Amino acid sequence: MRTWITTAYLRTVSTSFVSQCSFWLVVTCLQWEVTTMPGTGAGDVGRLYFVQLLPMLLLTPLAGTLVDRLGRKVVVVLSLACMGTAGAAGVAVALHGRLTPLSAYLLVGAAGLASAFGDPAFHALTPVTVPPHGLRPALSFSAVAPNIARAAAPAGAAVLLWWGGPPVPLGTVVALSALALFLIRPVRGVRPALREEESAPAGPVAGIRVALTTPVIRNALLLVGFTGLFGLSYAAVLPVVADGPLGADQRGYALLLGAAGVGSVAGSLLQVPRVRRPRDLWPLVAAMTCGMLLLATAWNVPAGMVGCCVLSLGGVSIMVKLNVLIQHELADGVRGRVMSLYVWAWGGSLPLGGLVLGLVADLTSVRAALVSAALSLASATVALPLLRPRGTGHAEGTGPPESTGHAEGTGHPEGTGPPEGTEHPEGTEHPENARTPAAGQ
Repeated sequence: MRTWITTAYLRTVSTSFVSQCSFWLVVTCLQWEVTTMPGTGAGDVGRLYFVQLLPMLLLTPLAGTLVDRLGRKVVVVLSLACMGTAGAAGVAVALHGRLTPLSAYLLVGAAGLASAFGDPAFHALTPVTVPPHGLRPALSFSAVAPNIARAAAPAGAAVLLWWGGPPVPLGTVVALSALALFLIRPVRGVRPALREEESAPAGPVAGIRVALTTPVIRNALLLVGFTGLFGLSYAAVLPVVADGPLGADQRGYALLLGAAGVGSVAGSLLQVPRVRRPRDLWPLVAAMTCGMLLLATAWNVPAGMVGCCVLSLGGVSIMVKLNVLIQHELADGVRGRVMSLYVWAWGGSLPLGGLVLGLVADLTSVRAALVSAALSLASATVALPLLRPRGTGHAEGTGPPESTGHAEGTGHPEGTGPPEGTEHPEGTEHPENARTPAAGQ
């Protein structure tokens, strides 16, 4: 086992995996139920997708501030409790026969709320559970776990729906949330990075200032938003594609989601030359364009599976590479707030894209909606290689450190050590404001 892998890191990644399984069980179950309800259409599914990710659009910057103020583990625990509550409410609604589009909107909104607060906390917790030299492989591996969940959970949800209807997958969410709370319990909480005496730059404004004044971070966040808006939002109309043009049932829908999950895992593991700036990723945007066109013109489920796989491979690979790029630019004191902007750009762009795709599909057809998204991606494929950064350098409070701490068994560089009274995750020893090496620009 590599020296950078610590007990705290394994527990954190496992908790993230279980949390993502819960999220995708809720989403897949309710997407299919709304799709097959009498009188519903692509617009209803698009609105469901919008409500599902609306909390990320509205609340993620606030969540990043809470991560830095309250501590990362505290926010993780609260998000897991919220997810379990959503699952329990879903079971009660389904058993009483009250599952309607409105109740589905409320349930996915609760799951989205849990994700809006949990995702920034997981992003901020991971770097402090590994030594600095393990940051790049740790972030890449951390992206694999939720994408495996994205592949496995939808397929599992389809099986559970076939076996016992909505109460079964929603009840499973309750059990998984309890398991996640058990896994994260031994990980010691990280001292909040934001002190009271630092109240002047407190709040989301500090993270926004860092993002705007650091060209690499600013451009990376713009590409994250564009990729989510025109690329990964295809998942909003995927049940409509399965139920309509492809004529598939629950099993066909599960196959499409499973193929998307396989592409996501492959995208997490894909090795590309070191990314030094967002415009280096234009070949992956081109791959997304091809996948979207293939899905739009698919004539059967296997062809649609190939399109979903290629589309997800390109999109998730972009997200992982940009995640690593941004994390290398950050000081720990603003990590939660800036990474909340990353989650906001990703999760916030998805509901907008899903809403637009649903409306376009209602006005024209689902195939036309996907073609229009592919054309938007094609414009980025052409534009990205032409971009030139206007400036380089690090924003105030970020940049390469002079020294950093190390995880269990590695110790601290000579002359360094954790500030007095700082708490660290189990198996790690990090200075409170340790910074990671900056990526080249």
